Amino acid sequence: MDPLFADIGNSTIKIARLVNGSVERLSYTDHQSAPSDFLSSVRLLSNVGMSLTKQRERFGDCPSVHDLLKRLPLNLAYTHPKQLGQDRIAVMMAAWSYDNIKIQKRGSFAAIDFGSCVTTDIVDSKGKHMGGNIDLGLLWRLRAAHNFSENLPMVDMEDSVPDVDGFLANNTLRALDVGIVSGFLRQQINHIKICFEQYGVERVFLTGGQSSWIGRFLPKEDLREIIVDEDLVIRGLNDIFTLG
Repeated sequence: MDPLFADIGNSTIKIARLVNGSVERLSYTDHQSAPSDFLSSVRLLSNVGMSLTKQRERFGDCPSVHDLLKRLPLNLAYTHPKQLGQDRIAVMMAAWSYDNIKIQKRGSFAAIDFGSCVTTDIVDSKGKHMGGNIDLGLLWRLRAAHNFSENLPMVDMEDSVPDVDGFLANNTLRALDVGIVSGFLRQQINHIKICFEQYGVERVFLTGGQSSWIGRFLPKEDLREIIVDEDLVIRGLNDIFTLG
């Protein structure tokens, strides 16, 4: 049986495996609802949203990314590597392995993960992690506007009509859409541009639940390589696991 991997986020647990190179999701639930039979079969996990005590209760002695840092071919920039998010490490590992498997040539890259927060990390062609940054994700921005005000509604992403060039609106809901959602998209487009032009990366990897959505709004005339894969954390866990 192919090994199972767990991506523990701030509110959800994704359990998946790789089958012939494709990610097969077996469970995607909140922390309380994850099936116990899957939890007991997980071979490696990334945990950014669960206490260590709770992790051990649910997953037993299953190792995490932080337990296997010495296996990694990457030279992490953080002075204390265990302060670097396990999901970020897994995503970088997946991008590094992608270069070797798909292209058979190492190249510098940026890895951007669109989750509760947006994380960016840059790695050079020799596997040296140059550093990264963390910003608020789109959903948290929308929730903040709604929760910390008396009268601002919550924007439903299914009803949102993003316009990268939009700037003005004539009602409150549309003003939030244009200001927060479209503003977020403009920020990410510029963010990717900085990775290419200021840091000279050869390709940018987008991952996380909103990565495919973000990809729809990227300039079509930009021929630089942008790779979208929502499951890079799972792929990275598999890559770390197979290092032995």
